[in-house]
Amino acid sequence: MSRRARLVLPVLGLVLLLPACAPPAAAPVAGHVGTVAFRSAKWIASYLLGMLAEGVWDSATGKSDVELLKRRIEELERQSDVRPEHRAELKQLRELVYAGITRAEYERYVSDTSDRLTKIEDRLTKLEQRVDKLEAKQGGGAPTTVNVTAGTVWRGRLTQHNGATVYDCVFTVTSRTGANFEAALYEKTGDVELTYLVRGTVAPQYAGDTGFRIEFTSFDAINVKNTLVMIGVPYTGRLEGSRMKGTWQVPDGSVYGKLQGDFEFDLSR
Repeated sequence: MSRRARLVLPVLGLVLLLPACAPPAAAPVAGHVGTVAFRSAKWIASYLLGMLAEGVWDSATGKSDVELLKRRIEELERQSDVRPEHRAELKQLRELVYAGITRAEYERYVSDTSDRLTKIEDRLTKLEQRVDKLEAKQGGGAPTTVNVTAGTVWRGRLTQHNGATVYDCVFTVTSRTGANFEAALYEKTGDVELTYLVRGTVAPQYAGDTGFRIEFTSFDAINVKNTLVMIGVPYTGRLEGSRMKGTWQVPDGSVYGKLQGDFEFDLSR
């Protein structure tokens, strides 16, 4: 089965949180995408050690409810106000949890995770600042210098299996804040049709390159017809002027093998 239509990656859907560990409505934030304020690395670490861990270890026996702990971490992963880059670290933490894990072991894992979350947050903050400075220098502060702004529409094609399957695409940017953006990627081939929702970043290339680097990952799909979906697939490309061109590939280690292809979109409006 060669079509993406026949393959499924784990869907990062929303699930109900247990009342005992639902994240508070207000929390420190570090960065935005559109109207979404992301929870900070510091807040996530505090939550992992505090409210999320409540009731996991029996106070009398010290035994842990591993399934409850894993479920709560996974629910945190799926929150819309957690950075996609942070979700990967939370997933790694969840996979480290094993039957019989002690509170001390869990806290050590959380400490290591917290260090990585902070490093990711610092890197993304610097990236945003770099983009803002470059745009201010080139266009008086307006983000139109890289053309990935809310409301812009890009049209083109996406291929799979070295061009064996070709999808007609419309890439519509729905929000942009600093280096971050969200978009809807409409794809159609034959009777297969769907729209992926993606989140990503756009940043200057290395010194001497006048283009920009664009990266985004699918996190949901809507209006799906005659197909199943692949979620969590990364796309990486180069943006210069009115053309966006790059590749996509299912993450290494996927049970679906080395499924990959390329894409090329031109700015329509």
